[in-house]
Amino acid sequence: ASVDEKKRKRRRVNTCRTLCIAITVIVIIIGIAILIGNLVAGNRLDTEAPSTSSPSSRPVPAPTPTLDPSFEKSEAPTTFGTVTFTTPYEIFIQDGLLESIPESDYTPSLVESMDKLTYDVLLNIEKEKHSEDRRRLIAVLLPTKIVQLTNISCPDDAFEGDLCQRVEAQVSLSDAEDSWIEFRTTLELAIEVGRLQFNLNEVDPFCPAEVVDSLWTLPTPTISPAPVGRPSWEPSVFPSAVPSDVPSSLPTAAPSLLPTPFPLFDFLVQNSFDNGTALSDPSSPQTMALTWLLQDRRLATNYSPQRILQRYSMATFYYATQGDEWLANDLWLSNGSECDWFNKASFLGACNRNQELVNLELDQNNIAGSLPPEMGLLSSLERLTLRGGPVSFLSGTIPSELGLLTNLRVFYIRANRLYGTLPPELGMWTELEELDVSRNRITGQLFSEIGNFRHVRFFDVSANSLSGPIPSELGNMKKCRKLFFEENNFFSPIPSEVGHLTLLQELKGGYNVLESLPSELGRLTSAT
Repeated sequence: ASVDEKKRKRRRVNTCRTLCIAITVIVIIIGIAILIGNLVAGNRLDTEAPSTSSPSSRPVPAPTPTLDPSFEKSEAPTTFGTVTFTTPYEIFIQDGLLESIPESDYTPSLVESMDKLTYDVLLNIEKEKHSEDRRRLIAVLLPTKIVQLTNISCPDDAFEGDLCQRVEAQVSLSDAEDSWIEFRTTLELAIEVGRLQFNLNEVDPFCPAEVVDSLWTLPTPTISPAPVGRPSWEPSVFPSAVPSDVPSSLPTAAPSLLPTPFPLFDFLVQNSFDNGTALSDPSSPQTMALTWLLQDRRLATNYSPQRILQRYSMATFYYATQGDEWLANDLWLSNGSECDWFNKASFLGACNRNQELVNLELDQNNIAGSLPPEMGLLSSLERLTLRGGPVSFLSGTIPSELGLLTNLRVFYIRANRLYGTLPPELGMWTELEELDVSRNRITGQLFSEIGNFRHVRFFDVSANSLSGPIPSELGNMKKCRKLFFEENNFFSPIPSEVGHLTLLQELKGGYNVLESLPSELGRLTSAT
């Protein structure tokens, strides 16, 4: 029995020794794998694009890029984890043929401009899809290359000495996986909305080449007057797809000009409130909205000019108020009717029978940013309610262009962080019935144009920083039932004309410096 006991003990010892050896081997293998992984990750980081902390830290392209004679139009990955593809676009050089401008005079600037654009596009796409750690593993292999330049026909309005070329730009991504398709599409769209030309202006303001995009117009010739208007041609670059996600900080640009004769850019400039200044800024909400509209190839055939302005205005509002962060934004910026986009006015209906927006209610939906002037284009709007919260709030000023909403009956914008004055243009709201701008940071005087609010039943400007006298025109609001102007800095007597408000039921004016109370208040027998 003792012999058997010893054998069993020996077996247990051998078993334990075997397990210990196996565990040790596994630990060693895991350690070696981790070490190799760190070395590979280090090599990837070495080839990654530079930090965005300073634009000047981006790599500078070769002084004179040469055309690659081995260029092939294959877009398959060239090596494991690396994708190489080409992005075509077109350039115009005034008098380029007459002056025999060498390619070395403009190709370096084109390459550097493309480097900046590809890097910005990558950051925006990866910001939407991946964490910061994941982003560091994906990189654009800079500098990009110009692999082919081909002379093409210039527009009919150009002169014989002008030069037009098609540029084939080669871009390589490492560890791009499936993101490279969206990257390429977004890059092509960004070029067409003017982002590449924007970079080119920064890199070389004197570059003889101009990128042909949706903002491009034929330059005025130096030898004879140029025809007025946009060129009669259309750039031939059309991306094969449109990205599903639209980055919030960089406009994911749009196909070039519409395939219909409808001149969208000129149309929006003509209907803008700043002569198109905002539309010339590639990062503005207005340009983002233009970008989105240009993605609809059937825009001019599906919508009337008024509907196009309506969609443009609502898209501008979406971008200006950080629509991606709203609590609910169902169907916004979809191809469907804007009357179906998320709206808390479902009971009343967002649009009338003519598909004109009449009710826009997005109370407590985390609306942030600021109100764009383009909201003044919603000429049929009757109700606009944008109560702030629960976490995000509107800031900035109330645009004077809102005064153009002459059909407006209800305007609620309480509990936000709006500042500045109440524009006197709001006095054009002659159909107004309810106004609530309370609990903001509005300053200045209450405009005398409130005398035009003859249909107002509810008027609340409380909890702001309004000052000066209370206008006597207040007495024209004879249908008013509730009048609140407490918690301001008014320094004046209550005007005697308030006695005309015989239907008034509630009057609150505390926490102001009211010098005297008129005897006419005695007429307000229903007020409390």
